[in-house]
Amino acid sequence: MSYISNANLIGDIRAIDIIKPDHQVRFLIDTYEEFKKDDKYHKIRNTHSVTVFDKNITRFVSKFIKEGDKVYIDGKLSYTQKNDKFYTNITVSTQYGNVTKIQDAAQKQQSQQPEKNYDDVSRYFT
Repeated sequence: MSYISNANLIGDIRAIDIIKPDHQVRFLIDTYEEFKKDDKYHKIRNTHSVTVFDKNITRFVSKFIKEGDKVYIDGKLSYTQKNDKFYTNITVSTQYGNVTKIQDAAQKQQSQQPEKNYDDVSRYFT
């Protein structure tokens, strides 16, 4: 049984695997959750598997996307079961989805982002 819903992610490319040139590519994308608890800052990494089946998007990913790049993913969220384990995958296909490059790894290292002030939003979490 498979359930499908919409998935939109912004994250960093961790690994790329070209399965069939011009037809299918798979990669891992890391997203992060940041929060402050007990006067300590925490950052949690979540890793998502993305599979692209669209010919044009596969070519784009193969040529222009590298590990460390920040991307926006628009796709379908699907769950599959194999050997009593459930797996989550984001699928980008001809019918639905897109991959957009936001920032490449070299630009990301050069940009200096100011440290986030979590105290400003703490009143919303009490």
